[in-house]
Amino acid sequence: MSAEKNDFNVNLDWEFTKRQDELIRLRRDFHAHPELSFQEDRTARIVSDLMEKKGFKVTRKVGQTGVVAVLEGGQPGNTVMWRADMDALPLQEDHSKFEFHSETDGVMHACGHDGHTAIALTVADILADVQKRGDAAVLEYTARFDGLSAPHMAALELTQADFKAAFDAIPQAQRDALQAAAKRVRSYHEAQKKASGESWSYRDEDGTLLGQKVTPLDRVGIYVPG
Repeated sequence: MSAEKNDFNVNLDWEFTKRQDELIRLRRDFHAHPELSFQEDRTARIVSDLMEKKGFKVTRKVGQTGVVAVLEGGQPGNTVMWRADMDALPLQEDHSKFEFHSETDGVMHACGHDGHTAIALTVADILADVQKRGDAAVLEYTARFDGLSAPHMAALELTQADFKAAFDAIPQAQRDALQAAAKRVRSYHEAQKKASGESWSYRDEDGTLLGQKVTPLDRVGIYVPG
């Protein structure tokens, strides 16, 4: 997903709750029809078809049975990747435990990849909805969960002066704790850069671009519904 210019400000608990029934249905369907690695033809077809319906640009049969789905944003920016496994294991499931179970003898989802795939499809649906409704979705969530009605996105933005005023208004002990936490985060980030802070990439024989891109963050925002 290519990043939008505006911050991603969504109450994921609410969004997943709205989609809970469909998420469970997908997970149980994948669980009932497990496929071994490089044999996930049915699973890949379902994933590809649903992604295309949501507006993603889909590439099928990546590395044989893999799927790559891209949702382009309206602004230039970094790309966020969500990865999910689809393959099952060569194990026999006990059919007496649950009403839903593997319908393929000797193959079952024993390590949660049915859940991985169902969650990925649910996240894709949330992203597509936010992209489609844009700022209207952010303003709606803010009014619903925070009780704050804003006429436009600019009304939600805080300046550095706003942050400083809020910081100066809290007790000294809390300020000290926040500064100590920030120092620990910076130290950990510096250690990360030393350990694996180099960007690298290469193209596989089939032309697939693989690698790691390290992009330092200028700031991090945390949204906590009120």
